[in-house]
Amino acid sequence: MIERLFKRAAPTFEYGRVAQIVTGAGKIRVVTSAGADIWCDIIADIALGDTVVISGKAPRFVVQRAVGMLPATNTIRLV
Repeated sequence: MIERLFKRAAPTFEYGRVAQIVTGAGKIRVVTSAGADIWCDIIADIALGDTVVISGKAPRFVVQRAVGMLPATNTIRLV
């Protein structure tokens, strides 16, 4: 029963890689592990290829940034 609740609930966080930076608009495009394109506000010192953790619900924003590396297994379990 608990397992079904988790499967139905929207994820709190998602992670993906920065695929595009539009500095003029102040936005970044993040491609999630599921292949979805999500636009978020730009954050300081972000670069193409950085792995980011973003909020799972609107409005989307970057929660954490990890330079060029995937989240650890323990981080993914928390997500």
